[in-house]
Amino acid sequence: MLSVSSKNPRPYFCNRSALFRRLPETLAVSLVAICGYAQQTVPVQVPRAEGAFQKGVSMPIAPHSPASPVNVPPPADSGSPATPAGESEVRLLVKGVRFTGNTLFTDEELRALVAADLGKELSFGQLQALAARVETWYHSRGYVLTRVLIPKQEIGEQRILEFRVLEGWVGEIAVDGTRRFSADRVRRTLLDKVTPGEPFKLADMERAMLLLNRNSGITASSTLKPGREVGSTDLDINVKEDRRITGSIEIDNFGSEDTGEYRVIPSVTLPNFTGHGDALSIFGVFSLDGDNLYFGQAAYETPLGVSGTKFSSYFSMGNYGVGNEFSALEIEGDNLSWGTGLSQDFILSTRTSINIEGWFEYRDSEQDMLGSTSSKDHIRKLRAGINLDHRDLYGRTFVSLHIHQGLGDILGAMDNDDPLSSRSFAGADNRFTKLTASVTRLQSLHPRLYLLGSLFAQYGFDSLVAGEQLAIGGADSVRGHPQSVYAGDDGFVVNLEARFSVLPNSSRYQLAAFIDHGEVHTKKPVIGQDEWTRLSGTGAGVRVNLLEHLDVRVDVGVPLGPRSGDSVYCYAQAIYTF
Repeated sequence: MLSVSSKNPRPYFCNRSALFRRLPETLAVSLVAICGYAQQTVPVQVPRAEGAFQKGVSMPIAPHSPASPVNVPPPADSGSPATPAGESEVRLLVKGVRFTGNTLFTDEELRALVAADLGKELSFGQLQALAARVETWYHSRGYVLTRVLIPKQEIGEQRILEFRVLEGWVGEIAVDGTRRFSADRVRRTLLDKVTPGEPFKLADMERAMLLLNRNSGITASSTLKPGREVGSTDLDINVKEDRRITGSIEIDNFGSEDTGEYRVIPSVTLPNFTGHGDALSIFGVFSLDGDNLYFGQAAYETPLGVSGTKFSSYFSMGNYGVGNEFSALEIEGDNLSWGTGLSQDFILSTRTSINIEGWFEYRDSEQDMLGSTSSKDHIRKLRAGINLDHRDLYGRTFVSLHIHQGLGDILGAMDNDDPLSSRSFAGADNRFTKLTASVTRLQSLHPRLYLLGSLFAQYGFDSLVAGEQLAIGGADSVRGHPQSVYAGDDGFVVNLEARFSVLPNSSRYQLAAFIDHGEVHTKKPVIGQDEWTRLSGTGAGVRVNLLEHLDVRVDVGVPLGPRSGDSVYCYAQAIYTF
């Protein structure tokens, strides 16, 4: 990030003792930074920086609740006899009704809907209104293709009227547009929720279509049309497959001043990699100002079956060097991580979905100083979480909650009370439990104005090694401060950002104003380190879609209250997608 120095920008660097008081914290946040990369991916949904506040680059101004993924045709002619010409005022005495064709609801349930009108003389229009009342009742329970007819009949002395119920059911399923993606997989996804020959419920069809669209590399839509048999509805599925390769190139200055401020981040994704809705993703992070940082990760995700279960895995490696005031100490670090997990999607409605996930994660990180090993963390942990995604007419809400459990000194993990732990002075090792939670809300205030708010919180029940701590400061944390300037076992970050679209009906040019606040707590600080550290910042920025595939973000942040570095920071990011 670009910064503007004050007259005395870093008073705590002014003497050698202050420099070495900062050294343990610098070593810790350097490890936090490189381990943080290991928790991020691009399109494949493997572990990410949980709760990350997405501040760039292009987002819609006025989010709306999504339409149903099923195109339902308008109601056809009910098939009831038309009102005889000249007999609109003819009335019939109806003492009772009977229903034929109904399997979902009993005669008693349906009769209760029209009971108040029995025993009266009714016109043909009123009889049709009774049929419509029963039909609407079916529709309100999700059976949108049900039709209720008044067949041609003779009413005997008992004055019993027959209603014929056609409970719409799925007939044939036709799939069009698949080239590499399996058409059989499309059918099996639908048949997992919808049974041919049985009454059709719109919610089941919507869930099936939403699950189908969660496969990588495809976009599917459906259309219902009359089937060959009376009461049947055929389903046409149209599948559009994405390009074989997608990706992006990002250049920003979001890195740490000590390990590389200017970065290039290339990423490539192979959607629908083998034709089964899986995805292979690769991305890297490289510093441009020197050779201080290299990081790469490969991730793979594939569905298991057609019910929303997925298997994911990732592997990453990276190394860094610490420069600036500490370059003479020859501080270098390496990180190797991998993880494997299972997740399950639950589609509650077109607006709401829940995802649960469980992971085993492995991470080895090592830091050297003056040619000797200064710290070594070997982490083996389990992570379980639940994620909620809800849309409404005014915006979108994301909620996540995760628990992380270290497994102690097994599977090649570090020893208990390991003296080479990155925070051995605090007793931190692989015996730990921590909770992380995040809430993000996108709120539309006006067609050209919306708010983006986020809270990320972490609580460690024990002292944590550096790679498990929460870092604050920087472009995607508390702006107006250096990247990851402080870290702690517990803490939170709160962000609030307003965005305004310069042009009506377009989000290509947006102005932004923001305020951020973060706090971290260290259970066992080193000598001279505060137990609690607080940062606040505010500023403004722009979000611009320069070309069809090029997005630019620029933020200028200033600290509120005590400064942790310079007086002004400028954060810039450009992303080209292909």
